[in-house]
Amino acid sequence: MRIAVKKVSVAVASCALTAGLAVSMSPAYAATSTVQSSQTRISDAESLLGADDLEYIEKSFEKLNIPVAKQSALLEKISSGRKLDSETMKSPVKVTKALNPDGSQTVTKSWEDGSAISETVFPDKSAAASTGGFPLALPASVKGCTTKYEVGMTHKSSCQVWHQAVTWSAGFTASFRYSLSNGHYIKSISNPKTGGIGMGKGSLSYIKRSAYSSQTAKAQLKARQTVKIAGIPTSRDVGVILNVNTGGGSTSSFGS
Repeated sequence: MRIAVKKVSVAVASCALTAGLAVSMSPAYAATSTVQSSQTRISDAESLLGADDLEYIEKSFEKLNIPVAKQSALLEKISSGRKLDSETMKSPVKVTKALNPDGSQTVTKSWEDGSAISETVFPDKSAAASTGGFPLALPASVKGCTTKYEVGMTHKSSCQVWHQAVTWSAGFTASFRYSLSNGHYIKSISNPKTGGIGMGKGSLSYIKRSAYSSQTAKAQLKARQTVKIAGIPTSRDVGVILNVNTGGGSTSSFGS
């Protein structure tokens, strides 16, 4: 499997000095050199990451709509162990929202180097039914919940929590309740799932299982991601966090 590299056209011939003489470089030669350089970087990444990892990255590029022109440089960053812009404190340069046929909304954040993450706001099935089929959305990446209402309290069960990044993804099932005045509580977390480059199975835990109404209850799926950089294993913790407060359930992540 090889990630496609977009051929770059060169408008102006560049010059190189060899033995004190100026030698013109034709546009065709320059374009060929650019493509060969990109292909060399991809070959280097293939030898460091392996076919399965590259296949996962290629699918992530497609899911996240990462421009072809940015892919080889991102691949080089990943294979050399450098952080993507989406893994730093840098602000995204673009945020797009797209309405999907099922009524959900996908929010994609993109950074200068082309890296991106996406979260999908899924329609609440119970709320959609109660409003004549018009989908009311839950906050980011908490999908498919069954909802029960009490006076002053909302219960959500069998919710699917999910996060997609370039080199990894993670999610789990959760049930919780929240209230404007009676606090919040995460009833259960189960069924952890992870995927990506060097991802371990991960473990579920409660960061703050119950919280006052002014606070946030939290649970997480944390996994160890290990990649080989120049043959040397390098590891870090990544994961997805479920946040429950007066706004309902939403996700955040670490190591994205």
